Amino acid sequence: MKYFNSNHKIIIIHLLISFWCCPTLFAQNNVSFNQTIRGTIVDEDTQAPIVGANVFIKDSSPILGTISNFDGDFKIGKVPVGRHTIVVSYLGYETKVLPNQLVGSGKELILNIGLVEAVTQMDAVIISSGGKTKATNEMAIVSTQSFSVEETKRFAAGISDPARLVTAYAAVSGNGGDDQNAIIIRGNSPRGLLWRLEGMEIPNPNHFASEGASSGGVSILSANTLSKSDFYTGAFPAQLGNALSGAFDLKLRNGNDEKREYTFQASLLGVEAAIEGPFKKNSNASYLVNYRYSTLSLFNDIGINIVSEENETTYQDASFKFMLPTKKTGTFSLYGIGGLSEDKFKPENSSYSETQTSNMGVIGLNHVYNLTPKSLLKSSVSLSGTSVGNKAIETASNYQFTEDKKRSFLRIGSGLRYKFSARHILESGLIYTHMGYNFVEREMDPDNNPPLDNFELLNEKGHAGSLQGYSSWKYRITDKLSLVTGLHALYFSLSKKLNIEPRFALKWQFSPEESIGVGFGIHSRIESLEFYLGRYTDDTGVISQPNRALDFTKAWHYVLSYDNVLNDNWYFKAETYFQQLYNVPIGTSTDDIFSTLLLEDDYVIRPLVNSGTGTNYGLELTLQRFFNKGFYLLATGSLYEAKYKARDNLERNTPFASNFATSLLSGKEFAIGKSKQNLLGFNFRGTWGGNRRFIPVDLTASQNANAEIFDLTRAYESRLPDFWKLDFQISYRINKPEITHEIRVDILNFTNRENIASRSYNVFTQNIESDRQTGIIPAIGYRIEF
Repeated sequence: MKYFNSNHKIIIIHLLISFWCCPTLFAQNNVSFNQTIRGTIVDEDTQAPIVGANVFIKDSSPILGTISNFDGDFKIGKVPVGRHTIVVSYLGYETKVLPNQLVGSGKELILNIGLVEAVTQMDAVIISSGGKTKATNEMAIVSTQSFSVEETKRFAAGISDPARLVTAYAAVSGNGGDDQNAIIIRGNSPRGLLWRLEGMEIPNPNHFASEGASSGGVSILSANTLSKSDFYTGAFPAQLGNALSGAFDLKLRNGNDEKREYTFQASLLGVEAAIEGPFKKNSNASYLVNYRYSTLSLFNDIGINIVSEENETTYQDASFKFMLPTKKTGTFSLYGIGGLSEDKFKPENSSYSETQTSNMGVIGLNHVYNLTPKSLLKSSVSLSGTSVGNKAIETASNYQFTEDKKRSFLRIGSGLRYKFSARHILESGLIYTHMGYNFVEREMDPDNNPPLDNFELLNEKGHAGSLQGYSSWKYRITDKLSLVTGLHALYFSLSKKLNIEPRFALKWQFSPEESIGVGFGIHSRIESLEFYLGRYTDDTGVISQPNRALDFTKAWHYVLSYDNVLNDNWYFKAETYFQQLYNVPIGTSTDDIFSTLLLEDDYVIRPLVNSGTGTNYGLELTLQRFFNKGFYLLATGSLYEAKYKARDNLERNTPFASNFATSLLSGKEFAIGKSKQNLLGFNFRGTWGGNRRFIPVDLTASQNANAEIFDLTRAYESRLPDFWKLDFQISYRINKPEITHEIRVDILNFTNRENIASRSYNVFTQNIESDRQTGIIPAIGYRIEF
């Protein structure tokens, strides 16, 4: 079938989605629009239910409210649709305020709310507006930001992807373009990021992920199943290990345990459906299941190729959570996510073809049990795996490259939290990981001299293990001064290396509006298994594994922060940091400039030694207006440096030393309709920052050699031209009796700015050319909840 051009394809998709959804949107109904808010109130530290907590909706008239029952449950009925602020209080606990909770007619709003016991036993203490940015992890008091699922949908260019959302934060640079969601934290390589789900480490949860990467083209995670989660940017608490730069600590929400509800949505990213409900009436057990099939795949099936005439791209993913509470043995939860993706590349009139696959999956079981009213035991077991493949063939030259890498991870962990008092909380735990691997990587290139004309880079099958232990203590010295300290230990069986990592954080609220925080931590990370197992073939044909005993890359993190709650709606934060990286794997020759800090993904098969260093330091500023009266704003700015030293002992910039990054997010929401039941939103995002650094091409040498030759003497001296783009979103949320529709239009990079991604030498034109990032991407989506 003849291909359409890209503009025709996008218009067809938008028309099909709009035609399908429009008939139900504008029917007239002269009824009221109400919904139920319900949930559970628990002690945040022990998860024990709180009986008799007061819950009410602020500024409601007449007052809508209730108290929690013996199980901590509460229910408020006949709540008008729209945004509401919910206040929860209990004598002896800090009052919690949940602003701008979005209530729609299609689904109940279910909240699980944890209250913190007050150090000073008196009337309930009101949490200031700064609590709106507070992490869900009580042990995290510096360099941590919580985010909600509603934010991933509301922010322009977020497209329900938490990785894209956090690029608006001050610590993160997102100059990789809209075709990927790489996360560069404080000048570190994206490889240093840790992903966790339900308290356990998971593989990279992105489609089209390359080997060793922490990002990809499209997130496997679904906004339909995620709950409020945390994002760490440095000096993280002792529970987190095997990470250098930061961590995503994601949580899945529970399904509705009283009534069945459905969600369906269609967009440029895919067609998605979710179902949730109770397993049995009055059992409190629930299920939540979500599945998405790529829109690209659907159109490929009918002969319309969206990406290009040379590429065929497909993907699909699913996620679920089953919540199974019991009366005497605690609460069990079974959860999982998984995704399959494939990209076929076949240029027209060419003998070359390539197929890349990237698959991942996770399934886990958690058990939470209160041993006593003051102790909480959480045990987990998870099984995860990845499969990455690449097959490239050039029939004209008989060139072949085959990559088939499978790995599995069985993780078993248990942690005990004990609350001695409102002042003292201790949490300790162990996590064991059993890693299985089966790696095959072969290359056949007749242009090379033997033995490199046909050799194996990898052919390994086996297993390894790691053990992590941690202990974290929080001491609330006063109601204004908190200390968190602890230890983390990491052991890796393949290299037989052990690292002990102290952690420390202190926060002092010296006035009702202002606080200062300091943090310190030693952190380390296991490299991708290919680094240890890669087969190195020297010029004489001798094969060895020179890196089997490679040690961890390690880092010292220092953080100093200042927070100021300017008023109920405005918040300012400044944070400065210094990171000293050491024990970094580098090349062995005296003039070698290679360091693993330069890699964004992948791995190298060459002898390495743990002698490299790196230094990152910077200043981050945040000014935020919380969502109030339909308006919000988030302005962030960062100034930073990222340096490294390799075997030649010269200090250079890393590729990620972009030096500055700024972001402005803002939006306005209007309540419209006869009963003000519908919401019309306009959201904007502007990004401007330094671009990545590069090794320049030596044009004269490249022309003489008829091949690309780099000038290593000027490595990473210069940046590509500054990165900037503007994004826009308009959304319309329509509430009907027991059903909610939403139309959302995102225009990513609406000025069509094609930022430069790299520069390379073209042997045909004998000139240096710029490779550019994606231009404008319009994306329309429709969502229905009922």
